[in-house]
Amino acid sequence: MLGDVHLYVAEMNLHGVLTFSSEIRPAVAGVGSVIITSRFIHNYSLIYAFNGKLAEAYVTFPSLHLPVKRPPYIKPLQYTFVEEVIGGLQRGELKYVYAYPAMPVRVTSRKFFMAAKGTGYAEPVRRGLKVFFPMSTNWISLVPPTKHLTILVSPRELPRTLYVRIGMKRTGLYKVRLKEAAVREKVADLRWSSIPVNLYDTRLFGYDVEDFVKVLETRSKPLGKRGANVVGYVRARGMYRLSVKERRGESYIIPLPKTVGRYLLGEGG
Repeated sequence: MLGDVHLYVAEMNLHGVLTFSSEIRPAVAGVGSVIITSRFIHNYSLIYAFNGKLAEAYVTFPSLHLPVKRPPYIKPLQYTFVEEVIGGLQRGELKYVYAYPAMPVRVTSRKFFMAAKGTGYAEPVRRGLKVFFPMSTNWISLVPPTKHLTILVSPRELPRTLYVRIGMKRTGLYKVRLKEAAVREKVADLRWSSIPVNLYDTRLFGYDVEDFVKVLETRSKPLGKRGANVVGYVRARGMYRLSVKERRGESYIIPLPKTVGRYLLGEGG
């Protein structure tokens, strides 16, 4: 059952280089490929970060993000910890921090060229994905000053300032400032969410999505969880309005898990 529930608006300020493999294209002017980092951040990486987990598994096998149709037939990456977090919210249990996707407030990007080549006449041939590093890669990464915003649902009180790492090799260091929020009301009419949300999570929390604007689709597609890799703004009924205690007039409309929303408004559940 739900016990203490704390809501926070998290202002995330980037203090390093952030890279996600959101999109991969061939380099038009240059060599190698181009790895592009999305301006929006998927919430699964944030759930790991705010719960102090570096990754789902300690070992990275070739192409865990996509099913392998040849021996040894490796299954796609399983988000077992994330499933435990969102499944608990669906049942009315809050044991871990749940994070919504992060939207950009201010973004600065830079292009980096990474090369690893020998000095001989012949170059080694790259084999399976993630077994050997690419010979040359162009990164379009996010750098300071970059700022994101997200909302957290926590079973415990969190420090007002904390640091998290996300992205490839966990190089993206964020300084996060938390502002406490509270549920003001339930919005009965049809409204758009103020922040992007995970489409699969929103449906799991009990909402009928009337309309949807996609802003990010990751390459990792968990089996049997349609929309779990899709992030965007939703239009639905029965969402909740959150107000920030420290700043008068600052509020957000989000699809809180209905178990949490009813509990905070004293409606049971």
